[in-house]
Amino acid sequence: LAPTTTPERARAIVKRGGRAVYVPEARATEKMVPSIEGEWTRKRRMMSHAWPIVLRGGLLSPRGYPPLYALMVASHRLLRYATPFLHPVALVANAALLGEGWVYVAAFAIQLAVLAAAVAGRVVRVRPLLVARYYVLVTWATVVSLCNYLRRGVPATWDPAEGTR
Repeated sequence: LAPTTTPERARAIVKRGGRAVYVPEARATEKMVPSIEGEWTRKRRMMSHAWPIVLRGGLLSPRGYPPLYALMVASHRLLRYATPFLHPVALVANAALLGEGWVYVAAFAIQLAVLAAAVAGRVVRVRPLLVARYYVLVTWATVVSLCNYLRRGVPATWDPAEGTR
């Protein structure tokens, strides 16, 4: 595949019998967004263009993929897009199972701690709290972008995130 081949094009090529090849020396870089809020905006924009590929572009159908490639697509793409919807399910399930063993208490506590750290990261600017804030915001951006896509479709234009161009 050419160095500029998009993941969507690569999947289409594999479905037609082509091969995706891992090249360890390949590198991709992009300029960082100067703020977590800017990253939220960037992620929301990127995901608004990804949802049509997920929902209508054949990404959900494993037909045509070799088994190992289908597993890679499911684990790398589909689970990542499903994560915002799986977190609340896990939180509710852990809450319902709190009396059933220490592992559920620990999992529930960790989930609440990450959410509390994300909220605290808005005020207290230390790395662990900022990492939690970043994760929660970009995960939420996935949900917001899906809602926007379902309501309005894919935006025809976009503005680059502040500080990236």
